[in-house]
Amino acid sequence: TGTLTENRMSPIAAWTLTGEAGLDAERPATCPDVSLAALGEAATACNNAHLESDGHSTGDPTEVALLTAARTLGVQLDAVSRERGRIHQYNFDPQRKLMSTLDAGEDHDWLHTKGAPESVLPRCTSAVLADGEECPLEPAERERVTRQVESFAGQGLRVLALARRSLPSGTPPAQREDAESHLCFLGLVTMRDPPRAEVIDAVARCHGAGIRIVLITGDHPLTAAAIARQVGIGGEYPLAVNAQAFDHTHEQEVKDILADGREVIFARASPETKLQIAEALRGQGHVVAMTGDGVNDAPALRRADIGVAMGRSGTDVAREASTMVL
Repeated sequence: TGTLTENRMSPIAAWTLTGEAGLDAERPATCPDVSLAALGEAATACNNAHLESDGHSTGDPTEVALLTAARTLGVQLDAVSRERGRIHQYNFDPQRKLMSTLDAGEDHDWLHTKGAPESVLPRCTSAVLADGEECPLEPAERERVTRQVESFAGQGLRVLALARRSLPSGTPPAQREDAESHLCFLGLVTMRDPPRAEVIDAVARCHGAGIRIVLITGDHPLTAAAIARQVGIGGEYPLAVNAQAFDHTHEQEVKDILADGREVIFARASPETKLQIAEALRGQGHVVAMTGDGVNDAPALRRADIGVAMGRSGTDVAREASTMVL
């Protein structure tokens, strides 16, 4: 979807179990409750972007949007203080769909986590209330969060979940799995990334040329389907497949999905899924052009008949693996 959209995230809303707050930067939220403040603090800590007072920003668009959301909620932390207090970072993992940082606190350390809601929520055992107290995260509350995620995603919004846990001061846990467990759910932040103005015409020209478009994305299936519908991919009711369950044993399932000739959306897809799709389509006799910009896209770019790397945002590895740099 990042190829189809402007890649300029605008924060829309912050949501916790105690309510929702709009994130209109022109009207900063006043006196947010403690749960919203905790959400903003996590969004600021688990972040590597920079947001200057003059509005200039550097870093990943999603992380810039999270900093903007936190500032709107009244939470600000300069990059120098953030880096000084960071003890350890667990980098974003495309399989886990999570990123975490371990940050020093006054009496203990804080682990802050952000990622796909379906990856964060199962790792949570509690949730924060409006007064800052934590309570057990019961099945009814889990279902409520899931319904809210689907509601936001159905509007074409990107949705991130944030959580935290306190840890004794000192060294980080030996295993990442141990660190990213028993989390306290803080809430959701939603962002809008509108399609590029020229994409609708480009999609129509592809269809006119007999080109079938397959959308491969890390987004939520409902978010990806809404964006695809806006630009004309997949028709009025796009077929969106949650690829998160796929692994190296699912080659035949991928082949079956692609065999009927429909335009398909593979959501929550991993780089391995991208490679499987390229191989399946080539195996069915298609000429495949694959786009990508990340290091992990390189195998799929090389396997396609025509690998197309993104010139402005792409990595050197992706460009070297491609036939063409756009």
